Amino acid sequence: MNQTPFKDYLYEKFLEWEKSQSKRRSSFSAFARWLSTTSFNVEIKQQVVDTWMNGAIPKDYKYVAVLAEKIGNEIYDILSFPRPNPRLQKINKLWEFLPEDIQIKIEKETEKYETQNELHRLQRPSKPAKVTKPK
Repeated sequence: MNQTPFKDYLYEKFLEWEKSQSKRRSSFSAFARWLSTTSFNVEIKQQVVDTWMNGAIPKDYKYVAVLAEKIGNEIYDILSFPRPNPRLQKINKLWEFLPEDIQIKIEKETEKYETQNELHRLQRPSKPAKVTKPK
């Protein structure tokens, strides 16, 4: 696991972004606006970036997902978050663009799977009680 503290990593990414913009002295406000342009439609305000640059760590998974999309999946490792399933990420990104009949089909399949797992759990025999012999 990468041992770089989050604030140092984020600042490095800010400097890389600033260089890519061919601007010196870009603001955290502009960086926040750039971070907000993701498929997640999550706004990241300058104040949030300021707190991160001062050592705060994002605790809300939505921010981590946004950061991963913009600056790389290694953010999960740095923050000790589990990396999401790439297939699920793909479905999440495309969900609103899927035709309604496909969304319904996926929903029904997941409900069916959920029901099957619940029935399987309920049908499992409980552990038998320990039988002790009388003395």
